[in-house]
Amino acid sequence: MTSAAKTTLFCLVAGMIGTFAGALPIALTFEEDLGLHLLFRLRGPASPPGDVVIVSIAQDSAYHLNLPVSVDQWPRKMHARLIERLNAAGAAFIAIDIVFNEHQTPENDLAFARAIATANNVILAQALAHERITLTDSQGRQTGRLNIEKVVSAIPSLCEAALAEAPFPLPKIPISLRQYWTFKPGAGDIMTLPVVAFHVYAQPAYRLFTRLLLVERPHLATLFVKDFEEQAFDQMIQNASVLRSLFQKDPRLADRLHKALDDPSGRFSESAHLHHQIKSFIDLYSGDNSRYLNFYGPPDTLPTIPYHEMIDPPHTPASEKNTPDLEGKVVFVGLKESTWGQPKDGFHTVFSTPDGTDISGVEIAATAFANLLEHNPVQPLSPAAHMGVVMAWGTFIALICVRLSFYLSTPVLMVLCGVYTWGALRLFASEGLWLPLAVPLGVQVPVTYFGMLIGKYHRLNRERQNIRSAFGHYLPDAVVDQLAQNISHLHDDRVLYSICLFTDAEKYTSLSETMDPLALTHFMNDYYESVFKPIKDNGGIVLQVVGDSVLAIWTSPLPDSRLRMKACQAALGIAEAMQGPHEAPCTPKCQLPTRIGLHAGYIVLGNIGAMDHFEYRPVGDIVNTASRLEGLNKYLGTRILVSAEILEHANGFLARDVGRFVFTGKSKAISVYELVAPAGVCAAKQVLACDCFAEGLRAFRMRSWNEARRQFAEVINLLGADGPSAFYLNMCDAYKQSPPGAEWDGTIALNQK
Repeated sequence: MTSAAKTTLFCLVAGMIGTFAGALPIALTFEEDLGLHLLFRLRGPASPPGDVVIVSIAQDSAYHLNLPVSVDQWPRKMHARLIERLNAAGAAFIAIDIVFNEHQTPENDLAFARAIATANNVILAQALAHERITLTDSQGRQTGRLNIEKVVSAIPSLCEAALAEAPFPLPKIPISLRQYWTFKPGAGDIMTLPVVAFHVYAQPAYRLFTRLLLVERPHLATLFVKDFEEQAFDQMIQNASVLRSLFQKDPRLADRLHKALDDPSGRFSESAHLHHQIKSFIDLYSGDNSRYLNFYGPPDTLPTIPYHEMIDPPHTPASEKNTPDLEGKVVFVGLKESTWGQPKDGFHTVFSTPDGTDISGVEIAATAFANLLEHNPVQPLSPAAHMGVVMAWGTFIALICVRLSFYLSTPVLMVLCGVYTWGALRLFASEGLWLPLAVPLGVQVPVTYFGMLIGKYHRLNRERQNIRSAFGHYLPDAVVDQLAQNISHLHDDRVLYSICLFTDAEKYTSLSETMDPLALTHFMNDYYESVFKPIKDNGGIVLQVVGDSVLAIWTSPLPDSRLRMKACQAALGIAEAMQGPHEAPCTPKCQLPTRIGLHAGYIVLGNIGAMDHFEYRPVGDIVNTASRLEGLNKYLGTRILVSAEILEHANGFLARDVGRFVFTGKSKAISVYELVAPAGVCAAKQVLACDCFAEGLRAFRMRSWNEARRQFAEVINLLGADGPSAFYLNMCDAYKQSPPGAEWDGTIALNQK
């Protein structure tokens, strides 16, 4: 697979991971608990609209008014007094989030009903009672259960006096409240309290909404005639189910209405607040039966007046200055606390305080109403838009991770996360638009980032293996491993005991003159394969190849006879490969007579060079001596010459002493042996020839030239031809003519390399 294809696949996978994660059932909870929570926290408190005021019933009000702890026991004449004071202050509508489904004294009920009827702007809360009915067959056996939600209204006198009634149930699960019902399923899809209050308060916008709807659906004219002429609120309530059914049957109707409303050249160019309210009506009837709450802040963020201050306002400059203006506003009345005898009416939200103070139900109702007024609810993305965002985000960050290096991609990814969060926050604060955060930042970023790390690790490991493989052709595996782990080992030098093997091919010069360079390259590769195999099979390391010469070593911290034996086996293996049999790795076409020299001793092994060029090679006299031993083969007519140090404790080989030599430029003599063959495969005449040669060499050192000549001639007679014997025959003749000095001990000084 090409690099571009891998990049494309990685980007698509990163995007699809977000899409798949976002489609899981737990993803919504994940987004609500983390993403939405973070957006609210980053945004902080927001300014609520000035059209909403809360009158809170709390424990301090009971104390100031000398009333019972339970609000159910408060005389309803007190509530009547509250309604009168609110209307006197100019309140447009009053929504009371308390259920009055039980009678008090006739005097109290009548006073409260008269106040409600006189005001003609009061909306009362209803309760929902849950009943479970067991279903049975004709034989009385249980066949199932039916859950029914029944609406519990206020007492008849209050119900008749009120402008409208509506329930406002809120879920206790999940723990943190985020949504409210606009139309309550299970109870006939009736409007809830904030929605009814919105219809009451925003009647001008509702009439414009119906006119806009009639442009698309003229046949609905008779449905809204009464609204236009009498402005009867009960007709709005009755039409709600018809309108919701209409929008459900035509999902694109809402889009057309929004488009017509936003058309600046159209006839529905209204003021901003009416424009927002009309949009809220469109979304109410076309949307789901529940909405996310756009909280304005912690408890008491909305303007709040304690109940007792409305009943008996304090006459101080500070209190008068802080009292909200109620002219033309909607007032929500309800419980603020639940720890003093009433059922719990607080709900945990993102803005619940650390001391356990939650937002009350009445403040949630007022918040929902304010969201409708401003057309500013929390708006999650549609499934298609959500999928598009996470797909695009995952693809983009994956591309960044792939294209940039690790050290650059990390900070860039952090910056991108910050930019994405900032953009999501801006849209949330200004438009209420809820972009996903938890999945893009909590799933896609770490998965993509660690996927990038794993991918780059595998790529670097693969590249390291390729480099290791490439360097393995030029350096020992141990050295490659050291350099791969730490390049500082490049300058490490080690003193080791080593056996050095040096080879040189005969006739290479003439061969190179007659062959094409490409053909010569193939030929020498085959040749080197035959040379390298015995070396590697016996644990040797090929360090250097120059022209037709090979340098190999065996190393250990201390002298080791096993290494010397392996080096001898490698030398014999090379000689066998060059001379036959033909089934050996080297074919007849690539067989070159090869001279070999072996010496042992201590060397320094490391990288030799300067600036930007180094070579891994051994340094020491041992290497030079092995090369001189290889060169001595030319004079003695042999193939493998080794020093006495090589044969020390190296048993199992037939070798003959060919004399002591002092090489050119050196002062110390070295005992030289010819490595003939493994001991187990030697012919009898080879052993006899070696014995004869040893007698001849002994006579030569004793200056018995004639005896020496006789023994060397016998060796030639046994073998047919023998280079060392021929060499010493010539030396005998030379010394007979010009005898060496008295100090001579049989050592031969060479005047050529």
